Amino acid sequence: MKYVLWVLFLLLVGCSSSLPQALSPSEESLARAAQLNAQLGMEYLKNGNIGKAKHKLLLALKQDSKSPEVLGAMGYFQEHTGNFTAAQSYYSKALQVSGSSGTSHNNYGAFLCRQGQYQASLSHFIAATQDPNYLTPGEAFENAGLCAEQIPNLSLAKRYFRRAVENNPQLVRSLLELAQLYYWQNNNSQALKYFHRYEQLGNLTPKALFLGIKIYQKAGKMKIAQHYEQLLKTNYSDSKEYKQRVSNN
Repeated sequence: MKYVLWVLFLLLVGCSSSLPQALSPSEESLARAAQLNAQLGMEYLKNGNIGKAKHKLLLALKQDSKSPEVLGAMGYFQEHTGNFTAAQSYYSKALQVSGSSGTSHNNYGAFLCRQGQYQASLSHFIAATQDPNYLTPGEAFENAGLCAEQIPNLSLAKRYFRRAVENNPQLVRSLLELAQLYYWQNNNSQALKYFHRYEQLGNLTPKALFLGIKIYQKAGKMKIAQHYEQLLKTNYSDSKEYKQRVSNN
């Protein structure tokens, strides 16, 4: 059974509403313009418009070359366009100028994990959670769990996912991963516990339905398992999960 999950981590760049207190009015105006252009650049990139994305990000960098948000966005652009050495340089610079902020650690950790540097990435995710001003430590723990699965180190992944939901009980990805991990470890009572929590918050995706069928079958709750089987067939007949169910039956 293949445990490794390929994931794309969300880049937490965004536009910060806080600016350094010592800026002059003209500097503050440039800093705000840089943040806006970085945000626009990321939107263009998301929509596949590489040329406009590059233009906006270069403009943002010219307006404020010491903004962690701008540097992080430029790092993601370079990574997205295959310039990994340049991307690492921008992510590293963002970390330096931000004073090792949680957001910059999380972004750098996500980049390293996507590059297969799993152990190095974990140290950055954990550093992100230790920043008292970082508002989403649960997401960083979740990223650490997803990356630990790729090592694969499933016991470590489980530990990080549990820390994730302790910090944010509504992290549905972590709840589903915990249900999956406990099911793989033949602890169906814990798998059912976390799957119930997922059901209350998350969408019944093909992966969730596929896992739910197995958990409920093992728990002897055949009517629910059959209901999920029908949902998988009706709504996701083209999914790999449905095709696997058919091939296993």
